[in-house]
Amino acid sequence: MTEKIKLIVFDWDGTLMDSEAQIVACLHAAIADLGLESMEDETVKNVIGLGLREAIDTLVPGRDQKFHQTFVDYYRKYWFQSETSVLFEGVRDVLDTFRQQDLLLGVATGKARHGLERVLGETGLASC
Repeated sequence: MTEKIKLIVFDWDGTLMDSEAQIVACLHAAIADLGLESMEDETVKNVIGLGLREAIDTLVPGRDQKFHQTFVDYYRKYWFQSETSVLFEGVRDVLDTFRQQDLLLGVATGKARHGLERVLGETGLASC
């Protein structure tokens, strides 16, 4: 017997939202504020998709909790000051099609909940 799909879960960054440039810019700004040596864009891009703390460990390993918290604070400051990224072309249409089929839709992300809620609201997907 074939079961009907009832739920589809999407990753957020890089799947629904084209947020790469925004994330990279915020990470670079936090790195600069901490007085660290600048990093290549590709190095920074490689941590996209990780949780922020894991990304920090990857970019600057061996740091203590205070350093982590300072990095997180700087990153979030720039994130909330930055303009919203845009959805990839066609995302809204695909999601609307799935909703019309009465499928439940979800998001799995390493992003902090308040950050996700912000972009869901700004893109109009919070009610989707």
